[in-house]
Amino acid sequence: MQIGGKERVTHPAKEVFLAARDKMVDMLPYLPNVEGIEVVERTEESGMVTLLNHWKGSPDDVPKAMRAFVKPDMLRWKDYADWMEDDLCCLWRLETFVATGFFECSGRTEMIPDGDDACFFTLEGNLSVYPEKIVGRLLAKGVPSGMIEKFIANLLEPNLTSMAKAIQSYLDEKKKEG
Repeated sequence: MQIGGKERVTHPAKEVFLAARDKMVDMLPYLPNVEGIEVVERTEESGMVTLLNHWKGSPDDVPKAMRAFVKPDMLRWKDYADWMEDDLCCLWRLETFVATGFFECSGRTEMIPDGDDACFFTLEGNLSVYPEKIVGRLLAKGVPSGMIEKFIANLLEPNLTSMAKAIQSYLDEKKKEG
């Protein structure tokens, strides 16, 4: 299943890129579906920064009918990202803390200049779900993987695409502070 989005941000592409790469923890107040972000690992090498961030999603986003099945650890994920400054893009993949192999999600985020003082924050990814790795093959036959993919996409996609709005708000606030 394809996931993604495109948002216009009224700040220069390089500034947006650097904020997304280096200031995500500072943007937590602007990310409504996220309770926490921890930078676990950061390495820099020849124009590329590699990050491992741990994210914690909000249980408020889980539909009431599924809350009994979705434990708090299921709302945490690892974000592996390679940020390439020359291209103003990031290649990323997400992994759960529990139920390893339950889904695969990876993609690309890019800041595309739109004049000198704005850019398009684009995110394109692919999500595949393997319910049989959680509930077993017999039970998985009764739960359509498309339904589970849609549920996970509905949890992930707002967090991924709301990053552009968070960056916009964060940079607007920094600009006001002067």
